[in-house]
Amino acid sequence: MIKYIIKKILYSILVLVGVVMLVFFLFQGFGDPSRLIMGQSGDSTTQVNIRKELYLDQPKWKQFLFYLNDVSPVSIHSREDIQKKNLRGIFIGKNIKFTIKLPYLRKSYQTKREVGSVLMEALPGTLLLALAAMIIATILGIPLGVIAASNKIHGWTPPRFLEAL
Repeated sequence: MIKYIIKKILYSILVLVGVVMLVFFLFQGFGDPSRLIMGQSGDSTTQVNIRKELYLDQPKWKQFLFYLNDVSPVSIHSREDIQKKNLRGIFIGKNIKFTIKLPYLRKSYQTKREVGSVLMEALPGTLLLALAAMIIATILGIPLGVIAASNKIHGWTPPRFLEAL
């Protein structure tokens, strides 16, 4: 039993790492974020500064490690990084700190707001939509399932409302 649980935990970690990698590399193909931030009127100096601030001047593998460090609940951050990103969690160490924290989802390129706050703002509407969809699926699904099951036992005949079609 323990072997089965460990196997499932390892598979779930692999799936989680795969999803994080997929998200990172998919967003790499959407264009240069520095162009999104500065708009059409920015000059090359502004673009270089924005790219440096977002670590876009680093190689892709290094950008991925920075992304993993931000998204992961267990990571390593400097004291300045913790203050700059306003991280919340448990920090152990002096200048370089081992952290157990809430994931840092960075800031939106377009609105300059924390992505976590944007997601939390959309959460009530998303939950309401999901609840409504589940209620509709239940109200329609149970009677249709009963009809399908009863017709399966006696052989299939179309319901009367389908005969008119």
